[in-house]
This record gives sequence, C-alpha cells and structure tokens, in this order.
Amino acid sequence: MDMLEYMERETAATLKVVMDDYAATHARAYNFVTLLVGGGGAVGAYVLNKISTPVPTVSWLPLGVLALYWMLIAAGILLFGLQSNYLSNGPRPSDLGNYFSTQGGDFGDATTTKNLDALTQTRMAELVTRGERISDYMTAVGNRAQVLNAGYVAAALSPAPALISLLFT
Repeated sequence: MDMLEYMERETAATLKVVMDDYAATHARAYNFVTLLVGGGGAVGAYVLNKISTPVPTVSWLPLGVLALYWMLIAAGILLFGLQSNYLSNGPRPSDLGNYFSTQGGDFGDATTTKNLDALTQTRMAELVTRGERISDYMTAVGNRAQVLNAGYVAAALSPAPALISLLFT
C-alpha cells in the first residue's frame, strides 16, 4: 500500500465517522424536541382545563409558564439545531472524470505515464475536497451539539420561570 492509498482509506473512515456523528446529533435533537413538545402540550392541555374552571391563578400559572417555556426551547432547537445543512458526502463520478480529463488524462490505456499522473492528481484533489467535507461535517456537528447542550441546560432550569411566575400571582 502506498501513502496515497493509506490517506484515502483513513480519510474515508474519518468522513464516515463524522457523517455518523452528524446523523446521531440530529436524532438526539429530534427526540429531545419531541419530548419537549409532548410535555409542553400535555401540560398546556392541563392548564387550559384549569383555566376553564373557577380556580385561583396560582394553581395554573406556573404550569402555563412551564409549558410555554418548553415550547420555546423546542422552537429554538428546531430553528438553530435541526436546520438542514447542505453537506456533500462525496464527488459525482462525472466530476472526477472531468477533473481527470483536465489533468491530461484520457480513458484509454491506464498504464501510460500521462494517465497515471492525471490519476494521481485527481486522487490528490479528491483528498483535499474530502478534507474540506470532513471539516464541514465537524463544524455542523459542533454547532448542533452546542444548540442541543443549551437546550438541555434550559430544560434543566425550566422550574425557575415557573417559580418566578408565582411572584406575579
């Protein structure tokens, strides 16, 4: 195995890992949003039922604030953590063929020096673009993870707004 083959194998494995991480963070964010919306909807339905009966505000206001807060967290994750990123997972065959041709290669005898040089240049160029794709995926995973972590912290602090609402009853 030569160095170019080694680099291709390692970058392919790295790209697969970051693509899997990207998909996993999407699934985690989606599941968390589902929990927040379900919980907020259930608590909101309870609050609407309480509002329709003659009970003191103190019995439903904190729960209403909690439901609204969970919905706002879910909206934030949807807007900033689950947006689509246009990330490439690889080149199209036509792009590789075109690049090979621009490097002086033809699709005839693969053993000629001209074709071997063009193939090496094409493989090197693909390694560069694969490195860029890896960086793009890593950035997207990091951004999504930051939004998701902020959502986790906000949800953990969710009793605070509900308790603060008691001051206004």
